[in-house]
Amino acid sequence: MDCTSSMGSWINAAKKHVNNIVKGVEEDISQKFSREGNVKVGFVAYRDFNDKVPYDYIDLTADIDAVRTKISEQKADGGGDIPEDPIGGLEIASTFKWRENSCKMIVLVTDAPQHGPGIFHSMYFFGDSHPKCPPKGHPKAGIPHLARATAVMNSLKSQSIRFVFTKLTKQTEKFEKKLMELYGDNEHFKSINLGDKPEAFKQGIEDQVVTMLADLL
Repeated sequence: MDCTSSMGSWINAAKKHVNNIVKGVEEDISQKFSREGNVKVGFVAYRDFNDKVPYDYIDLTADIDAVRTKISEQKADGGGDIPEDPIGGLEIASTFKWRENSCKMIVLVTDAPQHGPGIFHSMYFFGDSHPKCPPKGHPKAGIPHLARATAVMNSLKSQSIRFVFTKLTKQTEKFEKKLMELYGDNEHFKSINLGDKPEAFKQGIEDQVVTMLADLL
């Protein structure tokens, strides 16, 4: 989740609804499969390269209260220019302890694209402080943004991790299309249009999980 200064209402929505989302998923598993669900959730907060806390996360866990606590620790700050580093967040999530024989899903919640004018966004007028690659001192310094994006989307697909992109603003459209292209599987790459409606967060995510489970029937 993008946790820069414009994302306060979405951070609050995630904190408010994470327990109920998991409860709803477990109930759906019980009804459809007549078995208990073993749901694990993780969380990645990302911002931008030069922010004080560019990344913060908790790996997949059944302790949903611990995830909620991690979300509650986030403050909507930082960002600077419009593009951020969602690829950095996805890189972290791709290394989580994903169980092989499980239903896996990543939900990207962001109102800003990845750095990389012409590839991930067209906002030349507003500028991009890191147009080509992460800056010196970053673990991926010097690696082009497109190369990073290609590698992480290939990693997610190879692990059979479904991808959900949340549409909050029009300025992420180019970024979304590029990620879908890199993922290369429209069936397991879905978009949900939440617009400026944090109250729709819970239902939007639950609907995608129900769709994922329906594919298994």
